[in-house]
Amino acid sequence: MNPFTEKEIEYLRGQPLGRLATVGADGSPHIVPVGFRVDAEAGTIQIGGHGLSTSKKWRDLHNNLRTAFAVDDLASVDPWTPRGIEVRGRAELHDQGGDQLFGQGWDSAWFSIAPQRIVSWGIEGHAFSSAGRRSARSVPQPCGEDAREEHASLIAARSPSSRGRPGRGPRSDARVPRRRQRAVAAADRGRAVSGPRPRTCSSLPSAYECASYACAPLLRR
Repeated sequence: MNPFTEKEIEYLRGQPLGRLATVGADGSPHIVPVGFRVDAEAGTIQIGGHGLSTSKKWRDLHNNLRTAFAVDDLASVDPWTPRGIEVRGRAELHDQGGDQLFGQGWDSAWFSIAPQRIVSWGIEGHAFSSAGRRSARSVPQPCGEDAREEHASLIAARSPSSRGRPGRGPRSDARVPRRRQRAVAAADRGRAVSGPRPRTCSSLPSAYECASYACAPLLRR
């Protein structure tokens, strides 16, 4: 199922530039204008560039795949008619093929953004109408082996047993809150029931929710 609506795809294809936001290794934000393509079949945003492999955004993405991409403009100044779309997701990096996708002279490196959260306004209708007002939606993500392992590793990293206490030894695994152990066990059970079919975050137990990258657990305290 395509995460974008037909009107959103039409709007994106009519725009020459967007803005890409990344996060540096030191946590500092970075935003830059970029050209892009929409892969309607895959439901992704594709981005290349001249010298992309030597750019800061490429280095940022190698450090942190979480990213945000936005396109907006004014359909009219009088009356004031803003419209746009924001895509938050996870990048998939490619070292080859950029020159074939974007044209001769472009860097062979390129990346795609798989949407996990989409916010749009003024595209389905006038921005100040009921149809075109700002709307936000999450995109269900495949939840396979890698995501399940990420669930478990994040829970382990945040559990009391992973943090030492001044003057005292680390807590034993036996003292990890049972609700966290149950969350991992529930994910295992759901995966076993689903068999080889891919599952989505929306079908996982309520302890899980699609976050800004992959599938991450919300640890309820």
